[in-house]
Amino acid sequence: MTMGLARAARLTVALVAGGAAMAAGQATADPHVERLRALMREHRAASLAHAEAVRGSYEQDVPHLLLQDRDGLVGALAAGELLPPPVGADAFNVNLRLQGPHQIAELDPQHQPLYVTARPEVLGMLLDIGSRLPLGHLDVTSLVRHAAYQRSLALRNP
Repeated sequence: MTMGLARAARLTVALVAGGAAMAAGQATADPHVERLRALMREHRAASLAHAEAVRGSYEQDVPHLLLQDRDGLVGALAAGELLPPPVGADAFNVNLRLQGPHQIAELDPQHQPLYVTARPEVLGMLLDIGSRLPLGHLDVTSLVRHAAYQRSLALRNP
């Protein structure tokens, strides 16, 4: 079922407002938020099953793909396994959040350029998705993380 752009925009705004209310521990009576919650509950089992299938597909590659720490990130960049996004990514409706709240590498800002990289396949997918957006842009708050960074983030944002 295809959702109209206006309805999708209302649901997105409601989700953002509802997410802020939920984070603050407040209830929300917004019917759009309630419909979105119902939709998420309805699709939860299928989403978990799909996530498990994806995880299983990549399980054998995890040792190669997993970066343990910042040195692993530096090594992957030096080996050409990670690349920076092309200049002009914003022309593809991709906004890399380099400042403000929830910026890329918010826990390691002095090394932000290392985190503004990704595997070439990821960059291609990101630009493709962004270029398909009829309105607005894709706001990117993370491209690559190493395991130690992810553990630190999980302590702050369970």
